[in-house]
Amino acid sequence: MGLQSSEEAEMGTLGKPVTAAKVVKVSVVLITILVITVIVATMIGTATVTWEQLWNVLSGHARETDPAKLVIFRIRLPRIILAGLVGFSLSLGGVVFQALLRNPLADPFILGVSSGSAFGAVIGIMFGFSFTFGIPALAFGGALLTMYLVLVVGRKKIGMESSTIILAGVIINAFFTAVIMFFIATAVNDQLHTMLFWLYGDLSQSRFGELAIAGPAVLVGFVILYCWE
Repeated sequence: MGLQSSEEAEMGTLGKPVTAAKVVKVSVVLITILVITVIVATMIGTATVTWEQLWNVLSGHARETDPAKLVIFRIRLPRIILAGLVGFSLSLGGVVFQALLRNPLADPFILGVSSGSAFGAVIGIMFGFSFTFGIPALAFGGALLTMYLVLVVGRKKIGMESSTIILAGVIINAFFTAVIMFFIATAVNDQLHTMLFWLYGDLSQSRFGELAIAGPAVLVGFVILYCWE
């Protein structure tokens, strides 16, 4: 089982050819939406940043002690960049799964990878592991464990089929989700708060230090997948 061939990659889900012009148009629209979203996310929040303040900060005319500059560079910009990295990673994972299984239904959530990762993180939170390396490592290990279980459950004597793998993923996903719900129900207050914020996608603790760790990891993964034939 491998990635799609070049001929298959040039065909859309309905069998229509994907032209370069269409790719450019869609890319321009998506990039425009992304830029608008970043600007809006930078301006709104508990402390509102006006257009004038945003321009002064971006053009370098704001003072070092300007509250707007502190809000943008210390709080909002790291969150925006980290959210973008997370979204990019999820979309990349979805594309890879769909290419490998040749099924548009395949993604990290359907296959149970996300719930397996959450399971690893919840275990790390229960045992007090560090958010810098410990919990991410356990989350990654949980994702790998899930994929292994999916392949074991979905394996047939005659080989592997896309539909079988996806059904196995749904089963494993339901199992890990139930285990996570059990841990949440039995967690103490501090652990419960941390678990829920992690599962909901909390970005409040994002700093440039975390970006220095997550950014290169995502970049290396992207390069490996892009170069893999």
